[in-house]
Amino acid sequence: MEWQMMNLDGLGSLQSYLGYVTPTGYETSSECAEVLQEIIMILKDDDETLRSRQVLATLDIFRKDLVPIIKSTDDLEIFEEAIHLMKLLTDPLESLVSHPNKIQGGLKLDMDRLFEQTRACCIDKMFIKAVVTMINTTTKVCSNLQKDVQILTMVENCFMFLRNLLHMTPNNERNTDWKANMLIRLIFETKFSDVILKMLRMDEKARFCSSISQMLTLMFKDHADMMLEGKYAEEDWSSSKSKSSLLFDLSDLKMELLEPKADDVLSSVEIKHLKELYAYLDGFCKEFVSNGFSRLVRSLLSNVLTENGKNLDDTYFLWIVSYFMKYINCQTSLDKTKPCIIEPYSTELCCALVYQAIHNCQNLMALQQRNCWSAYCQRRLHLTVCALYQMFKLLQNEDASMERMLIDIANMKTLQRLFLLLLNQFKPHLQGVLYLSDVIQTNHIYIQLLDTWSKKEYLTPHFTLQKHVSLFAKNKLMRTYSFSLGSYEHNAPELNTCILTLMHHMTGSIDSMEVLMQLPIIIIFGQMWEKGACQEFTHLIELVLHKFISKSGANPDQMAHELFEAGQDSSVSQSILIEQWTDEEEDLLMSFLAGDDDENLMVDNIVQHFTENGIEKTPYEVAKHLSKTGLLTDQLLVNVQEILEEKNDSFDASEEFNDLDADELIKKIVEKLKSDGNECVTWLQERLLETARAKSYTNVPMGEWPDPLPYSYLSLKKSVPLVAFTEEEEIYLSNELLSQLLILLQIEMPEAGEKVFPLIPYEWKLSTLIGKAEKLGEVSEDDLDLLSFISDEDMEQTSLSSSPTQFLMEDDESKSEVSKKPAKGDDVNWMKYVQHLNSLN
Repeated sequence: MEWQMMNLDGLGSLQSYLGYVTPTGYETSSECAEVLQEIIMILKDDDETLRSRQVLATLDIFRKDLVPIIKSTDDLEIFEEAIHLMKLLTDPLESLVSHPNKIQGGLKLDMDRLFEQTRACCIDKMFIKAVVTMINTTTKVCSNLQKDVQILTMVENCFMFLRNLLHMTPNNERNTDWKANMLIRLIFETKFSDVILKMLRMDEKARFCSSISQMLTLMFKDHADMMLEGKYAEEDWSSSKSKSSLLFDLSDLKMELLEPKADDVLSSVEIKHLKELYAYLDGFCKEFVSNGFSRLVRSLLSNVLTENGKNLDDTYFLWIVSYFMKYINCQTSLDKTKPCIIEPYSTELCCALVYQAIHNCQNLMALQQRNCWSAYCQRRLHLTVCALYQMFKLLQNEDASMERMLIDIANMKTLQRLFLLLLNQFKPHLQGVLYLSDVIQTNHIYIQLLDTWSKKEYLTPHFTLQKHVSLFAKNKLMRTYSFSLGSYEHNAPELNTCILTLMHHMTGSIDSMEVLMQLPIIIIFGQMWEKGACQEFTHLIELVLHKFISKSGANPDQMAHELFEAGQDSSVSQSILIEQWTDEEEDLLMSFLAGDDDENLMVDNIVQHFTENGIEKTPYEVAKHLSKTGLLTDQLLVNVQEILEEKNDSFDASEEFNDLDADELIKKIVEKLKSDGNECVTWLQERLLETARAKSYTNVPMGEWPDPLPYSYLSLKKSVPLVAFTEEEEIYLSNELLSQLLILLQIEMPEAGEKVFPLIPYEWKLSTLIGKAEKLGEVSEDDLDLLSFISDEDMEQTSLSSSPTQFLMEDDESKSEVSKKPAKGDDVNWMKYVQHLNSLN
């Protein structure tokens, strides 16, 4: 074509072939669509210098060509290519470069200029109206939208472009909040909000749900407080603008939010415009929760609970669920038992939220092992807790149609243990009192629901509320509760009630007052008694203080000893499960190895070096850590192997387990653990059976709903973690015999800084899971019946070799590195493997 032959000047020449401005609008050229396609191809080939985008910013392509094209054309192909180009040009910069530090200097100035041009041109009623008109026209005339990929792509690009517009907030742009509010207002005035609801009613809604959820999040994030509390209708607007709460502020999603200045007083006109905006938002919310929320949630669940659906940051899903469920609960005039309202509150949603809580909690624990933290991950965990709270709150408005769902949710064992995990892993200096207060209040409302469900006989017969509450009778958990109670004067009365109610149970039906005999609790109770705080719990406060005074008077030394013991954590730190070295220890080791030229260097020399620097390390700890570094001389390698072999051989020799095959060794370890009164074998077997039930359900969705933990991970095609929810379960995982048993069973052991808990491999078939469970003890007929639902191929039994160093699953095609490790001396074999590779070089 002519324009291809003459395109010597690059993008500037291409732009000239798009068309030209006329007195009545914009006249597109006959080759406009092809030129737009060529520019898009150039953009997609752009490297991290973003040179093409810089050039287009200089050419002012939005103002001169793209916006006029959208306003004037009725050609679907040209419109689709133009909106696609606009979407690409406005994609967030952090998604285009490998590191934010690359966005600086001239590049940042050019990109800011491009965004300023875009917002100046596109925050325009005629422009957005043109987008709405094209979507409505094309979707109306199309008889089968599913077959018309071009229309679907065009609509999807329209949503993503408006999402990008809402996301833009260049640092050097003034009146950013005003422009964002203006854009939101135009979305309503041009009826684009109706397009959102219309797309959610279509069969193809799954294609748009990611961008719709992002759009809604960006539209409401800065107005959450005003909307939820109904403040927009008040006359007093003394503050400059509403600030969203910490929870609904999503600045962690790299949205640059400008804080209002103290002297920015809104004029009467601005107040009028904001009130009109909030009226639009409120009207949309009412329509959305009735006619769109359930559809959006169902589609988003496919992103959260399926491996192939991960095209959306889960934070947006959590924000949408948290915000709109809270909005529903805040509406006193809304009939919360209507099918369209309760429909989003499903077993699947509860399952997804439980998964999010465990997944994010594990990620934070893994980060802590590396002495790191993520405020972003913590925000997602906090959003999950708040979403659970709002869900529980609505489930209190029980309706007959919800009974089946309530029975499923009531019997979720992982949900029953979830708050034990969150409270056990609470880090005051990192997670803060606001998060803790939300966990406590969510746990409180959940216990209330369990009480109601128990009376209605929704729960299995072996469940008792007293047994459940007794799980919280731990020094560490009560100390965590006291951390929140310490600010009782500033707490909401509801929060104090939640804390003191659980403490009241400790002195009553649970009969565990000793867990309240802790110095922080005694001090707080003393202050509360002096000030007459929380009068309804005066009896509890006086009872605990009286007990403390009596014991102190009778035996002050014993009381002091008990206070000291209560202040110590009885739980096993995760660093015991996975040896954790600090950055200081790593640097000390590396500097010593780098500075020592002695070929006869031994592990004892390194231990001595640590001791001289005030750090205590055992030879085994040093040897195990060195085995993972590979920085070893031949002599040091032999020394490390000897220490690791001695450690493993000492275990086998002490129990006379030498020369046993894998099955016999498993049997011996199981007998030893059971004879010691350890319940970890029963715990492990139940986790395997829970995974088997979930595997059966994912294959054939029949019968009772499976436990959410294995079901969620298996749905995402991930290995299932053996999560330690309680202090007792942490102790199980620190048991050396159980660790040997896990290795023999081919369960994947965690690696420091990556995984926290052992993993049941996803690749295991149903027959494998049942077979592993049978090795630990008798399996019920109901669980054995699961095998009747599997195929002949899956019926192939797991075969263990006669040697404990060669047990491989014959029916598993994909074998992880961990499952190939031998039972005996797994560190030794790893070292031998490293030595073998070194010999090849």
